[in-house]
Amino acid sequence: MSTQAKADPKAVTEGQAVESGSSQKKPSWANLSKQVSHGKFAGTIFQQEEEKQTAEQKWIVEQKLKSNFYLDDGVSKWKVIYPIANGERQSPIDIEPGKAVADPALNPIQPEYGSHCCQSVLNTGNSWQVNVNDKITKLVGGALANEYKLIQFHAHWGTTAGAKGSEHTINGRLYDAELHLVHWNTKYELFSKAVQEPDGLAVVGIFLEIGPEDHPELEKVLKNFDKIRFKGLKHEFDEDIDPTKFLPEDRTYWHYPGSLTTPPLEESVLWHVLRTPVQISQKQLNAMAGLRSGTEKCEDITCIINNFRPPLPVGTKRSVKLYNGKSTNLDRVNSVGANGYDDSAELKKLIHELKNEMATLKEETRAIRNKLDAQQP
Repeated sequence: MSTQAKADPKAVTEGQAVESGSSQKKPSWANLSKQVSHGKFAGTIFQQEEEKQTAEQKWIVEQKLKSNFYLDDGVSKWKVIYPIANGERQSPIDIEPGKAVADPALNPIQPEYGSHCCQSVLNTGNSWQVNVNDKITKLVGGALANEYKLIQFHAHWGTTAGAKGSEHTINGRLYDAELHLVHWNTKYELFSKAVQEPDGLAVVGIFLEIGPEDHPELEKVLKNFDKIRFKGLKHEFDEDIDPTKFLPEDRTYWHYPGSLTTPPLEESVLWHVLRTPVQISQKQLNAMAGLRSGTEKCEDITCIINNFRPPLPVGTKRSVKLYNGKSTNLDRVNSVGANGYDDSAELKKLIHELKNEMATLKEETRAIRNKLDAQQP
């Protein structure tokens, strides 16, 4: 017959049972409660509960954002899933023209899109988006050191009731809507790689304001909205659309380094916000605001309105620069590296151009001197 050894009370530790033969003895609930009341377990329990609640909140927010970025004050919740929303290089911003510094090192934007690049229009649930065959597009100039490709364009707006909805503002002034042409830097080979780099994307922002007439080129997009009324629907174009025709004649712009204005909010955008707005009609704005944010099977189908992010602080680490139509190679050389996204290849190219200019200048100077010498008695 076997006998059981008596358990040593001193051997009882937090969460442990004392082995006694083949049986286990656990601390009583009374002792456990006493220990919890003294704080031995309280911190862990409360921390676990807090982490559980945080995880649940993130999941709820994430599901809502998957449905729509803007409903239920969604913009204020982006930071829960995307901490970069609190970053120092976020967009949009309020542009104060009086504080923008005219920068002769900037160049005119030079888009080459053509009329065959636009493929389809999609209702994303947050906006409409035109998908582009980027292989046949090109953007150079501006603040760009490389060639960029147009991959898509979309818009942000307010409501049909008169509430304005541009993302950037000018001295606090909102425009009716804002068009964004999104390009990616070809030196990164893929858009998915470019979006993660500080100079990976270039967005040309165009303010839209209500005027008396339709915008002809935009109408080619909007007339297909009856086919993409609900989220997820896409329609292939049956006629050519030239994005170049969305640009105003005056292409002077404000430039600053910023971010995407929708999740994932990557700080990878070199912004070129055109100073001159383009006019569209009230009917065209109504067509945009008539799109639905849900699928056709959704019980709660809401119109896509107020799909814009309010301005963020410019901060102390960046500034807004103005392109006013003037540029020299010397200014460009002095600016290389100033914004953190120019590279040595651009510097070499500019130095080569400067050397050629200097050689030409020397020849012209020599010719003038020879002419003057010949005229002297």
